[in-house]
Amino acid sequence: MARLYKFLLLPCFLVLLCGRCPGAGFFSYDFDLRYGYSETTGSGLNLEAAGLTARKIFPDKNGDRVVLFGFLDIMDNFSEIMLDQAYVLYKGPLGKWNITLGRYRLPFGLMKDYETKRILIKTAELDTVGMDSDNGIMVNGYRGNFDYSVAASQGVGTGRWDDRGDGALFTARLGLGQDSGEQALGLSGIIGSVFTQSALYKKLISVDFTKYAGLAIWRLEAVLGNEEDRPLVSMFLGSNYALSSKAELNFAYRHFYNGLADRVNSLCSGITLSSWGFQFRAALKYFFTGGDGNEISLQVYRKFNINI
Repeated sequence: MARLYKFLLLPCFLVLLCGRCPGAGFFSYDFDLRYGYSETTGSGLNLEAAGLTARKIFPDKNGDRVVLFGFLDIMDNFSEIMLDQAYVLYKGPLGKWNITLGRYRLPFGLMKDYETKRILIKTAELDTVGMDSDNGIMVNGYRGNFDYSVAASQGVGTGRWDDRGDGALFTARLGLGQDSGEQALGLSGIIGSVFTQSALYKKLISVDFTKYAGLAIWRLEAVLGNEEDRPLVSMFLGSNYALSSKAELNFAYRHFYNGLADRVNSLCSGITLSSWGFQFRAALKYFFTGGDGNEISLQVYRKFNINI
């Protein structure tokens, strides 16, 4: 129970700040209900996640200056509670530099700007890096058409704050064209120990590319490197195509190999429908090689926002 109180402390504190201090703030909550069928595990209905998010912005005469952010994720039919993000962000002049301290999303590949936690078709960060958030310090900003991020963290992901892991993790990304609205290119690197169930030393580089082409958005991420003394190779190619303002087709191809099992090649296809504030998704995942069996997933998702 003490652990639950610690996880609830930051979001509750931010909500109080939103109501008692000057500046903009918001609070949101969402739920993610899924039905899934797998050839290996069978079928089941599951509350995949319910999230609580709070943000508070403290401005000065030149604009936003300090941001407090917390995201609490309650997963798998309320059986697991995880503090996904909790950080303080200090913004420098005109976005040239910013400092983030706490638990934040790592600046590696597509996951810097593309979040797949609440959709059915996933990118590859949990296979490649092994986590998407970590505890540490990050400096990021813009220089002309370039954006940069450099981070030093514990390498423990969303485990307990007092987990030490087995060393430090260093992550960096250099991007080009993020604000163009047409395409964006990124080059990332990560080196250090990642501690999930055991410590793994990783050295990875990644190239990611996003292209906005009419009604379609294309995303590509290629990762190459080593996990311990084994090679790691990953590729993700995904596309979202808007049929209308309320309907979208989703596709993705994934390849993954880390020297421990057969190469995994899979193709995902799905559809997203939006109505009455809800998002309804369906997806089919087919494995050409490797994997744990073909999958069918259905999702109902809803998010509520409250300005305070």
